[in-house]
Amino acid sequence: MKPVIGVTPGYRKRAGETSPRYDLPVTYAEAISRAGGLPVLLAGAPGDAGEWARTLDGLLLPGGGDIAPALYGAANLYSKNISERRDAVEIAAARAFWEARKPVLGICRGIQVLCVALGGTLYQDIGRELSLSHPYLPTPCHEITICPGSLLSSIVDVHGPVNSTHHQALRDIPAPLAPVAWSEDGRIVEAVEAADGRPALAVQWHPERMTEDAAMAR
Repeated sequence: MKPVIGVTPGYRKRAGETSPRYDLPVTYAEAISRAGGLPVLLAGAPGDAGEWARTLDGLLLPGGGDIAPALYGAANLYSKNISERRDAVEIAAARAFWEARKPVLGICRGIQVLCVALGGTLYQDIGRELSLSHPYLPTPCHEITICPGSLLSSIVDVHGPVNSTHHQALRDIPAPLAPVAWSEDGRIVEAVEAADGRPALAVQWHPERMTEDAAMAR
């Protein structure tokens, strides 16, 4: 049987509509299917997270808007496109799958969700807070360095180019997570994984947009 992978959608309300729509780029589902999995949209509430973790084989936390800074004890300085509903669903899902020791993959916003869910904090804007000119491109545009011996290094090369479509990044990384990849200047954590070896991995870039790379397509 194919592993069943839950994917959390965003929420978007169009002008003139009374209720929001679920929102998810098809690239995530396509990437799961290519890798041999069965993608399932997690259209539910935070209270469903425990049941998802019991019945599904894994969780994908995809990209999207910013997380409400109040969830990591900060004032909103530069965060935007916040969805409190999505924040609540994804943080509950991340914690439930983590506690169940089920596989979790976070992508872009997903790495930030996993970090916040486990007690970490974020830079709300790396340009303003770190004085970095970080390229914002959907194609591979900057190099990363991956820690040898990490789970991530068993999947992709220790050095390689990735894309960049984010303006936030991890700041304080909680103890359950270990940083395993950095930007070429060493100032941005580009990936984390579980410090205790459980199957949890999150990256700052978008591997589902780099499927021409065989390693990224795994």
